[in-house]
Amino acid sequence: MHTTRSFRRGARRVAGRRGFSIIEVIVSIVLLGISLSTLGVLAFQASRRNMVVANVGYRSAAMRYLFDRYSALDFDAIDGQALDSTLTTGPLPLRMQAQLITTTTPNEKRVRLIVTPTNTLIKPETTLVRRFRWASTNPLNTGI
Repeated sequence: MHTTRSFRRGARRVAGRRGFSIIEVIVSIVLLGISLSTLGVLAFQASRRNMVVANVGYRSAAMRYLFDRYSALDFDAIDGQALDSTLTTGPLPLRMQAQLITTTTPNEKRVRLIVTPTNTLIKPETTLVRRFRWASTNPLNTGI
């Protein structure tokens, strides 16, 4: 019998306090809102960084295309005309430029390649292509 009375006393205490108070619910909703907004900001930043990395890869591919194009040209085919074109296909519009730099030697030509994205988050990429004319005769060949 003694155990039944102590059980009833504990039951009264529990019965007097059922569920959550409105303060506890408001505090939990505020904490949930703060944590979800923080996760949203982090997801947005990760998405933006992912976009920038993808666009940098696209810019590098365009630079590789220009570099291969000017590396494959014959020495005499590289003239003083500058290339200035815009690539609008793909995820990022790009402005591709090739500028001939005059050199002091007649057997060397330098071309500066510039790829400029329209997105201001991505910096332009610049590289230099140096082409040399092969000598028609070998100065070391004495004909002996």
